[in-house]
Amino acid sequence: MNGIVRTFLFLVLGCCGIVSIEQILYRFSDGYAKARADWLWGINQKSDELSWFKVFPFDQWQSFPTHDGKATLETRLNAESEYAQTSLSHTRALRDNLYQELLSSDSILPAEMPALANEEKLGEVLIMVPLTQIGIQGILLRVLPPKSAYQPNELKSEHRDIERQFIPMLRESFACGIVHVDNETELLSAVKDLNKMEKSIPRRILAWGKGKAANILAKVASDKPDAFTLLVLDSPLMTMPPCPANGPSVLFFIDENTSSPVAWNSLEWADRLRSNKRKSGADRFSCLLTDGRTTARDADSYRLALAYGFITEVARLSPVGTSHYETPLMPDGFPPVQASTGNDTGHSKITQPQTPAQPEVPTIPVNIPPVEDEPSFPLDQANLYDCKVVRDFRKLNTNPRYRDLTNKDLILILGKQFEAAGALERLRELDIRFVEYYENFKLMAGPEF
Repeated sequence: MNGIVRTFLFLVLGCCGIVSIEQILYRFSDGYAKARADWLWGINQKSDELSWFKVFPFDQWQSFPTHDGKATLETRLNAESEYAQTSLSHTRALRDNLYQELLSSDSILPAEMPALANEEKLGEVLIMVPLTQIGIQGILLRVLPPKSAYQPNELKSEHRDIERQFIPMLRESFACGIVHVDNETELLSAVKDLNKMEKSIPRRILAWGKGKAANILAKVASDKPDAFTLLVLDSPLMTMPPCPANGPSVLFFIDENTSSPVAWNSLEWADRLRSNKRKSGADRFSCLLTDGRTTARDADSYRLALAYGFITEVARLSPVGTSHYETPLMPDGFPPVQASTGNDTGHSKITQPQTPAQPEVPTIPVNIPPVEDEPSFPLDQANLYDCKVVRDFRKLNTNPRYRDLTNKDLILILGKQFEAAGALERLRELDIRFVEYYENFKLMAGPEF
């Protein structure tokens, strides 16, 4: 009898341990969480196979909120907010990382921003493109009120804040842009300008507008559903035109200032978008609506991280060159997207023409997640003068011209660039070993350096 009890306890404790480990992985491992989500969505599509498995209450099997037509607005909004959190539960690890990076983005110096992206102007759009231009997943466009609505200092401060908010998405291989518009015509002009970008940048626009800008986005999307792949409509001020058939994926943010007519109108959009037949997984992100309430100490960064989680997941489930609908749709009035294939990391790989040559003096992002690449030179050379900045540079730059350089050569090249940008002292706080190496090599090189 004692043996039976011990065996039973062992099995129970073993099962509890397995479940606990699985939940820890789901909560803290972005790769595992997304792999599990994809697997469960696949099972959910097979009505007969593994039907017994569906007794488990996995988040990926949560159905859209339903109502009997008599539910109050508050009841429906609460149900929608809970569904949004459930649908994005497998992005929690990513969103936590994005949230922490957004909190620390205030420490990024203006001199360090060129190390993350190349900045250019396309008509009225200020666009920032990741340096590598490889695997770019789309263009995140922040739509702002016209410049005349700002005081001079306010406009500069707004741009600086948004550019810092772009940092996590630049690292996630999204081009990021800012445009000021006062009406639908100006926004359509900006969309046309973005579609003139070089072919290595996918024609996939993920637009975000708040207040009046959200209403302008909704109007353009209603008239031209193929203009955008995704919309983040943050606190629209007025009711919106009818939701388009086969429209973009939409994330609604509402708050205590959102009027009842606008809230009901947002729910009508959600019902309409969810009625369209989309691919498995992507169908869950046809429309989400949330009030963004949180206990996080920085509510704005939390909302940003939530939106970024939604954006990256829509991009992951609909790789560049494909439609999130079961039958691909050709955009009306916009150039076709280059063909591409997906990959297992959540980023899209783009089949693209030869990219422009890298500049002679390379640049480097300072804070990059610690994923190590194999060095292309002998191990003893790789460990000689090793430091974080050099490792980060080798992760981002795959050009053989740079990879074959020794650590010492890279330290001299990069150190000189940071010194010219006035960021060497800031870099000392991030990687003192790099700065010490650079200063020693500079002394040995003499006055001619």
